[in-house]
Amino acid sequence: MSKPAHTLAFVTDQKGQLFVHADAKGLAHLISSLERLKKKVEAGECDHDHMRTDAWAGDELSESMGCEKEGALIHHVKLYGWTEEWAKKHGFIESRAEVALLVAAVGGQVPPSRPEKKPPQTTGAFGPRV
Repeated sequence: MSKPAHTLAFVTDQKGQLFVHADAKGLAHLISSLERLKKKVEAGECDHDHMRTDAWAGDELSESMGCEKEGALIHHVKLYGWTEEWAKKHGFIESRAEVALLVAAVGGQVPPSRPEKKPPQTTGAFGPRV
């Protein structure tokens, strides 16, 4: 493999923080991969994608830690796109039925599926801001 013609590097530290370093081409590569996965999930399909450094037989990730003085360079990033069904199976989200049972057990009410967030109302010198 060869080194990428873009900058895209993932670095992690001891605290579990992730630092992403990218130039415009690197961001375009990451966005393209995410968009492809998004389309698959919207079509009801689960899929994944790999990004690796040259040292790990790839050409998607850079091998520089950039300005990070400590931490570890991530050589392999695996992106998963899960449908809601598979996200539940893997424990990323709870099913509505499980939430309802848990809440009923403690005598509460089940929250709405998607709580509605309303933007704060602000008023400027010329009336309400939209």
